[in-house]
Amino acid sequence: MEKGRKDALSTSNRIQNIGAILVTDVTLNLVTHASTATGKMFDIAPASIVGTPLTDFLTQDMRHTIANVLGHPTIAQKREVLPVFVLHDITYHMFLHRRAEQVILEFLPEPATWDSWQTPLELAKPFLTVPMDQAAPLDFWKEVVERLRGVLAMDRLTVHKLLANSDSKVIVEARHPAMPSLLGQTSSADTIPEPLRALYLHSPIRFISDINAEDTPPIQMEGADPLDLSLSVLRGTSEVERTYLRSLNVVGALTIPIVVDGNLWGLIAAHHRTPTRADPSTLNAMEFIGKLITLRL
Repeated sequence: MEKGRKDALSTSNRIQNIGAILVTDVTLNLVTHASTATGKMFDIAPASIVGTPLTDFLTQDMRHTIANVLGHPTIAQKREVLPVFVLHDITYHMFLHRRAEQVILEFLPEPATWDSWQTPLELAKPFLTVPMDQAAPLDFWKEVVERLRGVLAMDRLTVHKLLANSDSKVIVEARHPAMPSLLGQTSSADTIPEPLRALYLHSPIRFISDINAEDTPPIQMEGADPLDLSLSVLRGTSEVERTYLRSLNVVGALTIPIVVDGNLWGLIAAHHRTPTRADPSTLNAMEFIGKLITLRL
C-alpha cells in the first residue's frame, strides 16, 4: 500500500489520451513538455513541439488571455477554464493551472454531438433548487445523486462520507439495476490513501475515461524539470485507482470531492461499466455543482 500512496502523488505522471497537454514556463516562451496527442492536434511530430516557441502554436490573443489568468492569486491551487478555440474544425476547451514554474495547458475536444445550449451554468442550475432539510440530510443527497445520474448518464452514483476514524461509508446511491449496490458499505482509510485525499482538497473533479486505456508519458525538453500533473484533468490513472475500480468492475469514473471548511467531507463517485467520454462542458458543470453543494452544507 505504501507503493500505492507514493504512486498517487507521483510527478512523473502519464497522460490520458482523451485530450492534449502543452507545458511552458511562466514567461510563456518555450514549450517544455507535450503529450503525444498534441501531434495530431497541431499536425506536427510531437517530439518537434518541445523546445519550440509557444508562438508557433497559440495566437497572440490566446497568449494574452493566458498571461491575464496567470495573474489570478489562486492559479497555483486551482484550474481555470479559458475561452474555447477552433483548430482544424475541432472546437477545444482549454484548462490552465500553474505548478511551480510550469504553466500547464490542457485541451479537451468538444464532442461532435455536444449540445451547444448546455453551458456549464445551465447544467448546474437545477442543483440550486435541491431542497435541504437539516433534519433529513439524506433526502438532499438522494436528490443530488438522482439528478447527477440524469446529467452524467453513468451507471452508479454514490456519496461516500468520511468517518471520524478516516474510513468512509456509502450513505446514498442511485444506480442502474445491473450494477450491484454499495449502499451502507464501509471502506477502510486505505481505500482513499492520504496523498489522494490531499489532491482532492485542491482538485474540484477527478475524471478517468478508461482504466484499460494506455496512458502515455509526456515528451520532455532536455533539461526541463519533471512534469507535475497532480491537478491536471488529464492526469493518468494510478495503480491504486486502477486496482480499486477493477475490484468494482468499473471502467470509467468521475469523482467530485466535497470540501467543507478546508476539510474533505466526502466524495461523490460516478461509476460506469464502459469507457466514458470527456465532455468538457459537463466536466466544467461538475466543478460548479461540487461548489454549489459545498455551499449548501
